[in-house]
Amino acid sequence: MKVKISFLVFVFVTLSLFSNLTPIDSLSAEIGKTKGKKKVNLMLKLSTFQKAKDFHLAEQTALRALSLSDSLKYEFGKSEALKILGDIYYDQENFKDSFDNYRRSIEIKTKIKDMSGLAYCYRAIGSLYLKQTNYKKAIENLFKSLEYYQKSENFIGSSGTLNNIGLVYKEIKEYDKALNYFFKALETAKETKDEYLIGRTFLNIGSVYKQKGNIDEALRYYEKSLESSGKIGDKSGIALCYNNIGNIFSDQKKFDKALRYYLKSLKIKKELHDSKSIAYTLLNIGNLYLEKGNINTANRYFFDALNISKELNLKEIRRDVYLGLSRVNQFQKKYYSALNYFQKYSALKDSIMNENISVQIANIQTKYETEKKEKEIEIYKLKLDKQKLVVWKLYSLLGIIFGIMIFMSYFYFQKNKINKKLRNEIKVRKKIEKELQEIRKELELRVKQRTKQLAKANLELQKKINEHKATEEMYRKYESIANTS
Repeated sequence: MKVKISFLVFVFVTLSLFSNLTPIDSLSAEIGKTKGKKKVNLMLKLSTFQKAKDFHLAEQTALRALSLSDSLKYEFGKSEALKILGDIYYDQENFKDSFDNYRRSIEIKTKIKDMSGLAYCYRAIGSLYLKQTNYKKAIENLFKSLEYYQKSENFIGSSGTLNNIGLVYKEIKEYDKALNYFFKALETAKETKDEYLIGRTFLNIGSVYKQKGNIDEALRYYEKSLESSGKIGDKSGIALCYNNIGNIFSDQKKFDKALRYYLKSLKIKKELHDSKSIAYTLLNIGNLYLEKGNINTANRYFFDALNISKELNLKEIRRDVYLGLSRVNQFQKKYYSALNYFQKYSALKDSIMNENISVQIANIQTKYETEKKEKEIEIYKLKLDKQKLVVWKLYSLLGIIFGIMIFMSYFYFQKNKINKKLRNEIKVRKKIEKELQEIRKELELRVKQRTKQLAKANLELQKKINEHKATEEMYRKYESIANTS
């Protein structure tokens, strides 16, 4: 039974290797038969396939494609070759060369108006800035990418960039914003019915919920991601899900469950020959065994990860492996070795930091040089067009003076007109005020006269009242005498 199983495994691995090598072999054979631009396009495709297996070989193929494109004056081919070189150096964590190639690609793609290509390069540069924790620059470039994808109506690209923007906000712990962009990306991906993007977006949403501490939601979205990746046989996506689920169980100290998922992830990554991802998973498993106290097994996994990271020049993985090996030696009470590994970890950590700073300085320097050249070109053009410029300025100046004079004349005329109108209004107002004063005086005089008349009438009325009272009193007196009689 064991023999049969071994035989089946052998057959499966052999077929897998054959199926993986077939595209490379067929492309290599076809390249030898073709010429011109078609040959360049095939070389670019071959380089993309080689990138997953051999960085050096992929780099050589891309450089040959670049050289051939240059001789053919094939601008699109040149821009694509530079873009692929940027991808290769990105995966090698050679950020300086990666930046340089993406920017050179952008220059050409701007000339040929390749919107999707520009969007891709700006997204890659945004991702590079994200790795260097320059979040402001990352967001700037990613929004440029999104703008170009939307102009070219590339909805799949838009979804990818929205995911990248979400990742930036996730890194700076603005989880609500991150989820907002991930759900936008998910909506766009669902419109295109791209299960690959849907699966990766579910994965990103799950990772945000994990960061927020909502483990149930995180696991739910990881399961959704597994489902989407399973539909299209996206082994890489499935491996990522297994790895993330393993991380959750590792954080919960459920080491046996975590190990099962890590090993599932490692198996798939080995089938895909994805050396970089293998190194990451080996590092995770090493750290897991270290937490469990299984020092020897942890040590073995760390060294496996170290060998791959050295081979592929993966500095960040090598840095973390050195830290793991330092902890292993501490457990074994080999303090000299522990110190040695920690010094390597520290030196590599500083090196990566300095490299990132150097890249930023180089970017500033490049920007300065570009601006300087642009100014020199501008000065040169100004010198050539000096006479035309002087004449143009003279006519412009005369035109401006003439315009000012017309404006001033018009303004002066309008001002005089307004002043005249105001003077007339003032005269009218003064006349009205004078008439009002005369009317007021007349009214005051009439009031006084009327007041005197009223006072006189009042006195006469009072006199009559007094007389009436006296008469009435006399009448009552005589009436009393008469009544008595």
